[in-house]
Amino acid sequence: MKLPIVASPDTVAYLYNALPQCVILANGGRSWCDERFVNVYGAWRPGESPYVDFSDAFAYREFLQVEKLTCSSVANIGDISEFVRSCVHAGTYLDIMIDDYYLRGLEGTRVHDVLVYGVDDDTQELAVVGFDQNNMFGSFVVSVRAFEAAFLRAVKYLNGGVSNPRITHQMQMLAPRERKPAIDPGPKPLLAQLESYLKSNSNEVDGLDRTGWWWWIDAVVDQTEALVTGLQVHEAIIQHLDLVLSSRTSGATKLDYRSLHVLHEQKVAITKRLERAAVLPDADLSQALLTAASAYREIASSYKDLRLRALEYHYTGNSSVLTPLPPAMLRSVELERATLTVLLDAR
Repeated sequence: MKLPIVASPDTVAYLYNALPQCVILANGGRSWCDERFVNVYGAWRPGESPYVDFSDAFAYREFLQVEKLTCSSVANIGDISEFVRSCVHAGTYLDIMIDDYYLRGLEGTRVHDVLVYGVDDDTQELAVVGFDQNNMFGSFVVSVRAFEAAFLRAVKYLNGGVSNPRITHQMQMLAPRERKPAIDPGPKPLLAQLESYLKSNSNEVDGLDRTGWWWWIDAVVDQTEALVTGLQVHEAIIQHLDLVLSSRTSGATKLDYRSLHVLHEQKVAITKRLERAAVLPDADLSQALLTAASAYREIASSYKDLRLRALEYHYTGNSSVLTPLPPAMLRSVELERATLTVLLDAR
């Protein structure tokens, strides 16, 4: 038996964002997703790489019922395959932390999550979503035996006193709510999101509250970092790249490629949503939406190129792969600002 799944969310940089979206998209939530995951924030600490994410990364709790299980509770489940089977038959998806490296045939141990959405008693396989052996995000099958072993290795790791003590939960159970959140058809919600993104004030942080976000910990997120939101994240990333290329201090040369990955995904997602919203009876607004989508496609392309080079830098430490910055990237902030201004004026 398999529960419905759409293993192609707009964002895959972080599994805690991607996996719930796979469930939402498969349960009538495309419009709900299109109204979200537009605005972004960046958290900066001196000497560290910026952390960039969507401002509503954990909004999936509006659409899904969520039940979290602590590491100690999960350790006492007993037969995990039987537990998975009963949950899937009850219509519940399981986001479970397992030994990801073991499951993918790699050396060492890395506790990470996969989403279980199906079970086949005949073949003794589970259908999951996550990163496969080729490090590609999508759906694939694993044997029950391999999954059990990867699960038990994670249980031992998380309860053996050697893991990050902040990890307090190993599993979250997800199911669509009977009453779905109200959806406003048409482009208005998307335009409102884009306006918020354009006008976000980092001094006010635009209502961003990260208290208790992370499902795998009980602790309140440390909010002492310097925060920027909206289009200012785009500007700040370019400034940080200049530091990476020009400074010799160890702090300034740090760069987490995922910050560029998130921003690339954001530009691609906005492009797709503008194109979908352009299917309107209002020809003038439709053309404005398509024009904006064309500009965002150019911005997304420059981010894709830089993201791939940043990934190489991540593994090699050779900052020369980042130079020169693409000219399109250097002018992309003003292009994005001008594009959004023209589009919003066309409403």
